[in-house]
Amino acid sequence: MNKNIAYIDSLKGLGALIIAFYHISGLIGIPDSSTSLINKTMFTLSAIGYIPVEMFFFFSGYLMLYNYSDKIKEIEFLDYTRKRVRMVYPLLFVNIVLCSLYIVIGGGQISIYDTLYNLLFLQSGYIPGGGDYRIDIAGGGTWFLAPLFLAYSLFFYICKYKSQEKAFGLYGVIVIIGLIALKNGWNFPILNGYMLRGLLGFFAGCIFSVIIKRYGFKINIFGLLFAIVIFISYMSIIYRGEYANTIDFIIMTDLVILPCTMILIENITWIRKFLSLSILQRIGVLSMELFFLNLPIGYFFKILIGDNIAINEYYQYGLYFIILILASLIYKHSMKSWRKIRMSR
Repeated sequence: MNKNIAYIDSLKGLGALIIAFYHISGLIGIPDSSTSLINKTMFTLSAIGYIPVEMFFFFSGYLMLYNYSDKIKEIEFLDYTRKRVRMVYPLLFVNIVLCSLYIVIGGGQISIYDTLYNLLFLQSGYIPGGGDYRIDIAGGGTWFLAPLFLAYSLFFYICKYKSQEKAFGLYGVIVIIGLIALKNGWNFPILNGYMLRGLLGFFAGCIFSVIIKRYGFKINIFGLLFAIVIFISYMSIIYRGEYANTIDFIIMTDLVILPCTMILIENITWIRKFLSLSILQRIGVLSMELFFLNLPIGYFFKILIGDNIAINEYYQYGLYFIILILASLIYKHSMKSWRKIRMSR
């Protein structure tokens, strides 16, 4: 990644950790205290920990246009898709295996139907299942793949075959349809909350990327102050717990907060330097592994430790994150070694 936007990796890494906290807090609970600032923070994260998913969609759209808009006309769709699939398929397979094992240990049965739909990136948005359009293994947390791969495909054909002006208009149309559908609770194949949440975030990222490519990040002091006020107001809403309308909160995050966040980072040096810290960069490199592994590891953590070993809940959280990060590092190292072996043959 270009070093000028490497902070996006750090944000994705932090987002993955927040999502992991969101999931593990639902499995083992949070410490019972109403006075501690730490507990207040933990409770807040357990309530809005789904929001970093918007970050992944938004940054995916932003980076796709940033990296591919000038060269996509020379790329074939199969090569383009193959690269995306290779990035996630091994992790998806591990996720499915671990979640299936969890089901078997719990005395349940593995559904070939559900497994097939997960392997084909149809986890959500296409086929009704369980009362909505989500069919994943033990709630394995991979529902985002269905809207993400649809967004990749739409982006490819729009960017490859349309002029920049028409492409920008089509990105806007998709965002508007997403807004209308989410606000009105549409619940049809493709036109449902799971799919449109992803498409809205992805193409909002594309639109912002187009704007930044043309005008840049530099703004005057009044624009910077406005962005700061917006961001502080957003954090205040989170702190006070005034985010009851999830759809409005998601829309505000996609269309306002994430663009403001990038503008602030680009214009405030100390924030950019903080996000460039080595430890945050290293966590950012593991973001995909953390995202795919956090929930299945959380299931086994609850079975083997959470329910059986009497240790302080704070220590449980610490132990869980140590195990998750170690597992992510081991997986990444194993994949690198495997690729080297293949290349040497």
